[in-house]
Order: sequence, then C-alpha cells, then structure tokens
Amino acid sequence: MRSRVESKALAYNLKDFLANLEKLIRVQEQDSKVAFLMSNVPRTSSSHFLSLMSYRPQNRTENIFKQIILEYMLQAEKTSALSSGIMIRMLIDLCRRNDKLKSIQEKKASIRLEEEVENILSGVQELMSRPNLPVLENFLHKNFHTSVSSLVLESLKIAGPAGKITFDHSNVPQPIIEADTSYVFDIIPDQNLLILNNFEWKKSDVSILCIEGFIEKVSEIDSILTTLAEQKKSAVIICLGYSDEVISTVIANNRRGIFDVMLCKPEEGASAMNDLFDIAAASGSCFYGFQTGTVSIAFKASDLERASEEVVISSDKLRIKNSFSQRAANDRAQKIKKQLGESDLKDDYLKRRITSLTSNHVKIILPESTAQDKFSQIEAIDSALRCSNAITRYGVIDVPKDSIIPCEGRQIASSIYIGCKFGYELFKKISSISHAIVLED
Repeated sequence: MRSRVESKALAYNLKDFLANLEKLIRVQEQDSKVAFLMSNVPRTSSSHFLSLMSYRPQNRTENIFKQIILEYMLQAEKTSALSSGIMIRMLIDLCRRNDKLKSIQEKKASIRLEEEVENILSGVQELMSRPNLPVLENFLHKNFHTSVSSLVLESLKIAGPAGKITFDHSNVPQPIIEADTSYVFDIIPDQNLLILNNFEWKKSDVSILCIEGFIEKVSEIDSILTTLAEQKKSAVIICLGYSDEVISTVIANNRRGIFDVMLCKPEEGASAMNDLFDIAAASGSCFYGFQTGTVSIAFKASDLERASEEVVISSDKLRIKNSFSQRAANDRAQKIKKQLGESDLKDDYLKRRITSLTSNHVKIILPESTAQDKFSQIEAIDSALRCSNAITRYGVIDVPKDSIIPCEGRQIASSIYIGCKFGYELFKKISSISHAIVLED
C-alpha cells in the first residue's frame, strides 16, 4: 500500500462533504429519521452521530474530515445533549463566511470571525435564566412523545438529581419503573483491598461502621474484627485513616476467609467529618465519635445488626442500598438545605452532600418488542434524559428570530453554547489543515 500527499483537492473535498452533511442534518431537523445498517441489521435513528458514523465517504480525503468531525461530535454530546447539530450548522456557516471573506486579508478575516463567535456566545449567556421544573416539563412534552416525556419525568422525580437510571426489557404489558433507595458518596478505599477484589467490592448484607479518628493499632478495632469473625459477616470500616498494621491484618484475614472487611476513608480535607456523619445517616449505622469513647469500649455485637442490603465500592465511589434509612437520610438532607445561601463555594459543597443523601437507583422496564423498536425506545429515552440533565444544570433560552445566534425558539442553553463553541474550534482545526497523507490501494 502506497501513500501520497494531498493538498489541492482538500478544499474541494471538504466542500462536498459539508454539503452532504448539511443534507443529513436538514433531514433530521424536519423530525425525520435516517436509515442505515448497524452490524448488518437495518436501523432508523434521529441521532446525528450514528447517522454520520454510517455515512460512507466518497474518498479517503473525505474520510479524514469525517473522523475529525465525529470526534468533536462525541465530545459535544457528552457535554450537552443535542449540541452536535448546532456544532455542524456553526461549522458550515463559518466555512461559508470564510469563503466570502477571502478577499480580505487572512488575519483580518480570522479576527472578524472570532469576534462574531464571541458575540454569539455572549448572547447565549445573556439569555440564560435559572432552570425550574415547569420549564423542564414543557420542553420534554414539546420535543418528545408523551409516552417518553412522562416516563422520563417520573423516573427523574424518583431518582433525584444524582440517581442512576438503567433500562431493561421484559414481558410486561406497559412500561414499569422500579426504584430502590441507594446513596452515593465520594470515597477513598484502600487500594490493596480493592485490587484483591478486582477493583470492585460488592457485597450483600453489609455492616458499615463509621469511626471518628485514625486507627493506629489493630487492638483499637479488635472487638469489631473478632465479632465479624464469629458471625462470618462482611463490613466496611470508614474512618479518617489507618496504619499499615491495620491494613496488613485485614488483608491477611480476608485471604484466609476469617471475615470480609473493606477499609475506606472519606475525601481528605475539612469535609471529611461531615462525610462520615452523612454516610452513617444513609447507612443507618453506628457512629463512633470522641463523645462515645473509644471504639473498643463503645462497640457492641448488636451494632452489626444494622446492615445495609447492598454495598458497592469502586475506585472512588461508595454506593449504599438501604431501604430503612431513608427517613434519617432525608432529615439530614433537610438540615443541610437550611445552610444554603451563604456563598457559591459553600453551596456547591452543600449541594454535593444533599445529592449524596437523596439519590436513588431507578430501572425502567419496557415491554418486549422488535429489535428496531427497542433501539428507538432506548434512543428516545436516553436523549430525553440527557436533555433533562442539561436543562436542570443550565436551563433554556428563548432565541428571537433576529438574533445572531444560529437558531431560534426555545433551546437548551448549554447545547447552544457548546455547539457554537465546538463548531468554532472544529472550524479552526479543519481550516488549519493544508496537506493530508492519503493511503492508496
């Protein structure tokens, strides 16, 4: 296989490719779907990303542009839903403006385009407003089928702002929403123990013990470890730190099957103590603090009866499933909410704690159907969920017809901002390419 350096046909191939891409975008903006093969199975989709992935370039040079644009589309959609379409429109518009400005000196043309983009981004920011639930409901009902919007809104209300939502299909007559109470916290697990569990410690019927302090000697928690060995139970010990002696003892006994213990610390810093209290409330477990005396004296075997139904620990997260601690967790979340309003920095920290105490795991069970119907259902629900996430964070904007922003009507604020910003970055990258190495068969 040989290669050649291409330069003369780059602009021509880019123009043709963007023309085809514009047709694709226009079709989907008219509420139409694009048909293509996915693993040799026919599919229809309204996704710009999937449609472009299935597009077969007319030549190798065109394929270079396709791969670059796909990379930016994926980044844009990860940042804010429905932003890739704005990005493509921005790219096409900037390329056309650039062609018209060719008579001007190149430096002046680039400065002028940059100023126009800055004005657009400023215009988006000026139109932004604080998001609220009615705005979200109106947007979903207007842009998605009623069956999708209603299902998503109900799932979001149950899951909370940080809840995990998954999909499944089963032999049910209509969609069902299943939920279990779970709480997610940022955590620092002992890496040695995590490695021994293939980077995920997942157990059922787990006792969680929160200790205010640093565990220096094994003797400090000997009563806990002895009781765990007698009852053959699993437990998570969360404290402000632990020595190598404690780690080595736990590892040795875990390997021998004496008990199954995971050691964790809350995130370091001034928030560590608050996190310990939050975890204790969410798990309904005992808290051993300075006021209760030393752990060896305060601990009782009956403390292990306060077990959570399931505990999952990954590299930086602790997920607790406990259906009996919801009242205590909600009460603590309400107390934290009363502290909001002092400063943006403190509010961000308090909101993170509130989120950890109010999240749930929701599963949407859909009726069994054809492969295409399953694909379309999940695509629509996923799109609605991603839109909801973007709206609850940054709200929507109402773009007037005479605005410099390249769209009109009610739009997701972050999607317009990200689409325009990424479109400009993509334009600069593509415009800077003067030569390409093309492989020949």
